[in-house]
Amino acid sequence: MKGRVSITSPRQRALRSIVEVCRAAQISEKQELDSMTLESSVVELTREMMREMATEEDRWYGKDSLLCAAIERTEAVICERLTEQRVDFKIGDTLQIAEKSLRQTGNELQQLSVRLSESKRERRVKPTVTDQGTTSQPVAFHQIGLEGSPTGLLARPANDNDLTLDFDALQEHLPCEISGDRFPVEVSCDDHIFVMDDDGSVFVYVDGLPPRDLEYVGGLLRKIVGVLYS
Repeated sequence: MKGRVSITSPRQRALRSIVEVCRAAQISEKQELDSMTLESSVVELTREMMREMATEEDRWYGKDSLLCAAIERTEAVICERLTEQRVDFKIGDTLQIAEKSLRQTGNELQQLSVRLSESKRERRVKPTVTDQGTTSQPVAFHQIGLEGSPTGLLARPANDNDLTLDFDALQEHLPCEISGDRFPVEVSCDDHIFVMDDDGSVFVYVDGLPPRDLEYVGGLLRKIVGVLYS
C-alpha cells in the first residue's frame, strides 16, 4: 500500500448507500428499486448502531432491548440524513426486515454487553481511552482481554468522519515495512505486526508480552496512528 488512501466508516458508507437508493427511487417513482441494496445497507447500519450502543455500560440489564433501541436510533439517523438531502422516502418496512434479520445478533450483543459491564465494574477489563494527540481526529485505544493479561491492542477512529491514511508519511517517519495492496494491510515495525483494516482500525497481537514490552508496543501503536491519521 502506497500514497494516501481515503477511508469511510461503515456507518457513513451505509448511510450514503441508503440516501442514493432512496433518491433513485424518488426520481423514478419506483420505491422497490434496488431493494436488496437498501435492505443490506439498513441492516449494516443497524448492526453498527448495536455495536456502538452495546458499550453503554449498565444499560442493557432487564427488559431493555438493545435491538429495539438500535432500530429507533437507526430510523432517526436515516430520517435526519434524508431530510438534509431533501429526499422523501419511507423506510418503515425496511426497518422491520432489519429487525427480523438481526434478532439473534441483537440477543448475543446484549448478553456480551451485560458481561462487559460486569467486567468493568470488577475492573477485569481496562476502559477505552480516547485521545486526539497529534492526529486530525480523536482516536480510541482499546486493550483486548483481561486487565494485566491483554491479548491485543486496538486503535480506531473515535468518530465517523472521513479519514485519509498517509502510508508514504508512515514509511518516512518510522522504520517499518508495509505489506499488501488492499486491506487488511500489515505494517511490520520492530518485529511486531500491526494489522490495518478498511475502517482505519489498527490491531497488534500482544499475548504473553511482559509489561515493559507491552508498554513499548503500545507506544508504537500510538506513533503509527499518529502519523497515519495526521
